[in-house]
Amino acid sequence: MCSSATRLFWIALFWMGWNLQGEQQDHNQNAWFSYFGDHPLSGGPWGLHFDAQLRRSELGAEPMQVLVQPGLNYQCASGWQLAAGYGFMETSAYGHHPVPVALPEHRLWQQVTRTSKLGSLSLQHRFRVEQRFLGQSNQGIQPAKVDSYRYENRLSYRLATTLPLKALGCDKLYFKISDEVFVNLGEQVLGNHFDQNRAYVALGRPIGKHGKLELGFMEQTLQMRGGNVFQNNHTLMISFFSDWPFRSRQK
Repeated sequence: MCSSATRLFWIALFWMGWNLQGEQQDHNQNAWFSYFGDHPLSGGPWGLHFDAQLRRSELGAEPMQVLVQPGLNYQCASGWQLAAGYGFMETSAYGHHPVPVALPEHRLWQQVTRTSKLGSLSLQHRFRVEQRFLGQSNQGIQPAKVDSYRYENRLSYRLATTLPLKALGCDKLYFKISDEVFVNLGEQVLGNHFDQNRAYVALGRPIGKHGKLELGFMEQTLQMRGGNVFQNNHTLMISFFSDWPFRSRQK
């Protein structure tokens, strides 16, 4: 168990230190504040998913992105979960290569999640597919505005592991590491078939029976459209997770 956790930890550090070589590098210090909810319905296999993220640049001082993603999930046997939903995101001007105007995105998403145990270690694999409709601005015309949308597909895979820290005398804390890789597909992808990588480490604590709070750090390496600029986003992460069940009232 310890050797598996150690290997995953070094893999996460490798991704954090990985620096893709582009013509330009853009380093940013960001802060993301997130809510992730997976709420079972009436004790059955169906549930509601909802996540909302407020992403800020300059360590929270300036706007970056807002993301809202509702969905529906189905809990299968043996740790498998299926989910699908809709997402809306708006990206503001941030960093050294900002967009000319706030750009909206509408997306549909589907995912498969597999959760398993290896001793006290919890492992989670997540595969996700997205159909993205990305707002575009009229280039070279002032004032800039969104005048069209382009369509792209995106695939992602995330491996996450959680280790309780009871052996260190911290009964209510756990350590979490994860890495997620994103790939763009489609005729309208321009120079950035590799989209991004997110390497994440965090300390977490249960809050009541159905909540968890995590404080972490994420190193996001993102290739911008065109392929010549790579963002290295050093990101503070504050996330709350809930699996509070939604039950119908008894008559």
